[in-house]
This record gives sequence, C-alpha cells and structure tokens, in this order.
Amino acid sequence: MKYELILKILAEKNNCSPKEIEEEMIKALQLAVVGTTPKSFITTVSQEIKTIHRN
Repeated sequence: MKYELILKILAEKNNCSPKEIEEEMIKALQLAVVGTTPKSFITTVSQEIKTIHRN
C-alpha cells in the first residue's frame, strides 16, 4: 500500500486531512526519539511484519 493512501485512509477515519495525520506522525516519532520520517518508519515496520508472518 502506498504511503499517500495510508495517510488518506487514516485521515478519512479521523475526519481530518492527510497533512494533519502526517504532522501528528512526525510529532509522535520525534517524541519517541525515532530519527526517521513517517514514510520510512511505516516501510520498515511493514517489512518486519511481513518477515514475522513468513516464519
């Protein structure tokens, strides 16, 4: 699933804009001291989930 589609789906479910979702994700990653972008974070986590489910 593309990053932009993920943002759109989350925005629709939360009655806000994709930009607001992305901004909140950035804040959350900063608070968690995770030095990456939301897009990179989602990509990495989804790859890890795929690996776990294969095993």
